[in-house]
Amino acid sequence: MVQSDLIKKLNINDFGPTKKQQTIIDHLGTYRFISYATPLCRFGCTFQDVHDRIRLDKKLRQAVFSIIQELEIDLNTKITSHLVEKYGPLCYQDIFPGARLTVLTNT
Repeated sequence: MVQSDLIKKLNINDFGPTKKQQTIIDHLGTYRFISYATPLCRFGCTFQDVHDRIRLDKKLRQAVFSIIQELEIDLNTKITSHLVEKYGPLCYQDIFPGARLTVLTNT
């Protein structure tokens, strides 16, 4: 079955597909587009409704990852500060005190 035929079954009111619509679907992927469109188009929707949801999801994902990145940096800084205060600035060089160093050589 042709991919545009799969999308036509979704009851999208204004799906042609036009060249612009086909470009969007090609960029996103047919099955990913279908996964966004299915819940929206049960009772009829437009291509723009689906595309707006995709863009909103992208912006939301970017915002969440931006927040996660800030938290990661903050947590990393706090852990590093704690280790430096407790064990000194070179603590990373001896993270396994008492461990035996094994050197492998090609013999």
